[in-house]
Amino acid sequence: MIRAIFRWLFKTFGWQADRNIPPFADKRCIMIAAPHTYLLDPFITQTAFDLCDIKVKIAIADKFAVWPIKTLMESMGAIWIDRSQREGTDRPSYTDMLIKLFETNENLILVISPEGTRSLKARWRSGFYHIAKQANVPICFGYLDYKKKIAGVGGSIIPSDDIVSDMQTIMKFYKTVTPFHPERFSIDDRYTPTFEDKVR
Repeated sequence: MIRAIFRWLFKTFGWQADRNIPPFADKRCIMIAAPHTYLLDPFITQTAFDLCDIKVKIAIADKFAVWPIKTLMESMGAIWIDRSQREGTDRPSYTDMLIKLFETNENLILVISPEGTRSLKARWRSGFYHIAKQANVPICFGYLDYKKKIAGVGGSIIPSDDIVSDMQTIMKFYKTVTPFHPERFSIDDRYTPTFEDKVR
């Protein structure tokens, strides 16, 4: 029911879905979710993924698995993770737990928002890249563009041994996207395009 409502609203307000996901990534990948400047951004991108039959999952701490949040988040693909510390062991890092999800799930498209907040951030959290690299999965560019009213997947990369080059490729894509609040969005200033890229 919730999915049907989101689909209806998506189409009613003139949005289109972009399914630019390659065959090698349509079962296992890290899916970036950006820009993230507006409360409704996750619902718009999730609906675009749903319309494209891209079955994404979102890792959420199980302390939030309470009604009605649990029902809503499970409809959006929530995977509940337990980060509580076991006796005699160190508390696992969030990154390590997400890598383990790929080890235990043959098919997994895991959505991560590297900005981490709807406020302006000059630098993204790079955990999504390290998870993809260690789990040996591609990174896909999930996005929504308010100017064009298009949301979905705009491309992908396979992480190499050159994080700077890979991150520059990612930033070049997201620099072309128009968020709801442009003043709250920034690509990562550590990986801005080189001078040669700017003049091409």
